[in-house]
Amino acid sequence: MRISPEAIDQSLYVQGRGGSPWMSLPTAANIRSWLGVPLIARERVLGVLNIDSRIPPDLAEQAVTVPARVFTERDIEVARTFANHAALAIENARLYQESVTRVEQELEIARRIQSNLFPRELPAIRGLALAACCLPARETGGDFYDLIDLGSRVGVIVGDVSGKSLPAAMLMAVARSTARSEARNHETPWVVLTETNRWLVDDVPRNSFVALSYALVDPEQRRLVLASAGQLTPLLRRADGTTAYLEAPNCLPLGLSSETEFGQAEAALSCGDTLLFYTDGIVEAHDQRRDLFGFERLEQILQAWGHLAPDALIDRILQEVHAFSEGTPTHDDMTLVVVRVV
Repeated sequence: MRISPEAIDQSLYVQGRGGSPWMSLPTAANIRSWLGVPLIARERVLGVLNIDSRIPPDLAEQAVTVPARVFTERDIEVARTFANHAALAIENARLYQESVTRVEQELEIARRIQSNLFPRELPAIRGLALAACCLPARETGGDFYDLIDLGSRVGVIVGDVSGKSLPAAMLMAVARSTARSEARNHETPWVVLTETNRWLVDDVPRNSFVALSYALVDPEQRRLVLASAGQLTPLLRRADGTTAYLEAPNCLPLGLSSETEFGQAEAALSCGDTLLFYTDGIVEAHDQRRDLFGFERLEQILQAWGHLAPDALIDRILQEVHAFSEGTPTHDDMTLVVVRVV
């Protein structure tokens, strides 16, 4: 409802002795005089500030006649000033709540869109057992993974975009789509990274980057080819329980320079070998004393529980991370990908 300045003045109403009768409310029985001031913001009436003068309870019981308190112009001015401040505070609170609700709705939409970017079903590659999981620290995140069906082989993409929330999610979508496309167009991992970087350099904002590794796993030839751009080194657990880090020439992350040169490394695989890809949200999880989960704990878990099925192994690692964190809120996205030669 919009009102004019004249109506604002007219809406000030003093009810006293000799005026119109009060509504028959039990709480108004001992009111002698009343001052009402509208709460107005953006030409909208949000409510009314009520000030009244009442008969003291002891005198009301004795039926003593008490003169009504007369509100002065000074009282009205003070009430109007207070009402203006109160109306502004109420309106600001309403606008803030609307903005929070809108942001929450937009984040929920973004979360759903981002979740659809992850594989709905993992590829069925003969000779391999696969499992993967990504847990954003917020509604949306910058971690991503992909498992690409390349016939008898699988391409494994694990990435981590700098930053958090919506900006990271938007860059993650671009990086994931570009890397996936290049993995289908090129056989060699270092070429995949080179071409992905070439496209991302113009799209990544300043002071942002994409850490990414791409591995080509061939179960028929029992071979792994790995290229990395600033991503953490994967772990390999042999069938006998021994573990090792798969070192590859680790170059700058993607998106920083078009002149970056990427390399790759190869490793022989055997039946029963397990590959574990992960992002820094796993090893950088911390407890209440700020101690990090660390690489050593992760390697020990892989040694002890690496015989589990890939999905059960991921569940075990996450259980250990959450138990170590002691309820400390997650501060970074966590991604795990397990590939086993069977």
